[in-house]
Amino acid sequence: MSLSEPATPSDYEEIETIKLLDSITFSDHSRSSHFADDDSPRASAINLSVKHSDFESAVSTFSEDDGEELSSSSTDLAEPSVADLKLHQEWNQVELDVNRLLSRFPPYISEERRLFLQNELTPIIVRVLWQDRSFRYYQGFHDVCLTLVLVLGPKTGYKVAKALSTKSAFHNFLTRSLEDSAMRDLSYMYVLLWKEDPGLERFMRNASVGCMFALSWILTWFSHSLREYSQVVQFFDFFLSNDPLMPVYVSAALVLSRRNEVFACEPEMPIIHHLLTRIPEDINVDEVLSAASQLILSYPPALVQGVFWDRYLEQISAPKKQSVPKINRYAVNAWFFAGAATAAVAYWILTHYSQPDIAWFA
Repeated sequence: MSLSEPATPSDYEEIETIKLLDSITFSDHSRSSHFADDDSPRASAINLSVKHSDFESAVSTFSEDDGEELSSSSTDLAEPSVADLKLHQEWNQVELDVNRLLSRFPPYISEERRLFLQNELTPIIVRVLWQDRSFRYYQGFHDVCLTLVLVLGPKTGYKVAKALSTKSAFHNFLTRSLEDSAMRDLSYMYVLLWKEDPGLERFMRNASVGCMFALSWILTWFSHSLREYSQVVQFFDFFLSNDPLMPVYVSAALVLSRRNEVFACEPEMPIIHHLLTRIPEDINVDEVLSAASQLILSYPPALVQGVFWDRYLEQISAPKKQSVPKINRYAVNAWFFAGAATAAVAYWILTHYSQPDIAWFA
C-alpha cells in the first residue's frame, strides 16, 4: 500500500491481520512480533524473552461456566453457514482428522467439553479454507487449529488461524505441494547444520537421512510431536514472535542438541530417522529455543536462503540427487508414526519411483 494511494478494503484487512497477530500471546511473558514494524530477525531474536509458558493459566476459555460464550462462537463466525461449509470438498477429510484428536486434549477437560470443541473445530478449519479457493487442506493443519482453539477459544482461535493462513509459512503449505513448500524449507536445516556442525551434517547426509523426520515439526509447529501442552504453548509463543522460517531453526537446534545420540547410531537412514522422529519427553525447551535464537542471529534467513545455500551446494561437491518423495497431504501421519523398518521401505520406494526432476537439494 502506497502512502500516496487511498487505502482499499484489502489494505485494511491486512492491517487488521498484522495487528491481530502482534497482539496474540499464549503465555504471560511479553514478546516482540515479526509482524510489527521492525521485521529484522535480529531484532526479534534480541527482544524475545524465552520463559516457561503456563498452559493452564493461558487457557481462559476452559472454565466450566463459559459454555455460553463458546456456544455463541458459531454465530459470531457468521458467513458461510455450517450447511455451506459441509459442501466444501475438504469437509469430510477435516472431520475425519478432527475425530482422531482425542489424545491432543488436556486430561482435565470433560468429555462433554471435548466433544463440543471437536464439533466447533471442523467448521473453523473449513471456514479458513473457504476464504481462498487455492487452499488445500493438509493433515497436520488441524493440530495447529486445535491448539489455537484450546488456548484462545473458538472465536479468537479462528481469527488467528485465518491470519496465519495468509501471513505465515502456513500459506505456502496450504497453497503449494508439501514437496515445494515444507520440504523445501526443511532443506535449509542442512545449511544450518553444515554451518554449526559440519561433521554432523556430513554424517546425516551420507546416511541419506533427508528431512522427512522433521516434516511434522514445521507442519504443526511441533504440536503433534510434543507431549506436554505447556511445551506446545511455549513453542507457539516463540513462533508467533519470530520469523516465519523459525520452525526450521528450531528443528536444526533440536537435531544439534541430540548430536551425541545421532553419532551413536549406525549410519543408516531408518535408524536415525526413527531416533529423531521421537522428541524426548524431558526436552529442555528453554535451551532449544535459546539455541534457535542464536542460530537466527548468526545465520539470518536471507543469507541461509541465499548465499549460504549456494555455498552449501558447492561445498557438498556434486550432491547426490535424491528425489523428494511424493507426499500425500491427507496421510502425513503415516510418516509421523513410521517405524524404522517402515521408514526404510517407504523411503526407498518413494525416492526411487518419484519424480526425477525434484531433488532434496535442487
